[in-house]
Amino acid sequence: MCKEWSGCGWGAAELIEAGASDREVARRFRVSRMSANRWWRAAAAGGRAALASKGAGGARRKLTPAQVAELEAVLDAGPVACGYADQCWTLARISDQVWQRSGRT
Repeated sequence: MCKEWSGCGWGAAELIEAGASDREVARRFRVSRMSANRWWRAAAAGGRAALASKGAGGARRKLTPAQVAELEAVLDAGPVACGYADQCWTLARISDQVWQRSGRT
């Protein structure tokens, strides 16, 4: 089953360009009719370029590349190097290290 446009390849674009309905596209690629309709409208408005992936979604990184590199070094050194009694990184400990180095969680 195809959940994302990029996983369907350009076959759906070819169908849409050939005049296939959203119902036909949905059936052929086993997606909801709503998704196929969204693809159809995007293709009608902007062609294949409108169907290209926009990249990963979600929030932007809160840490700078330098902060990420510092945190990686701290994590690689291990919990004992940070003053913890054992060699177990927990989410709470990692969060604490992020906070100490960046003021962010």
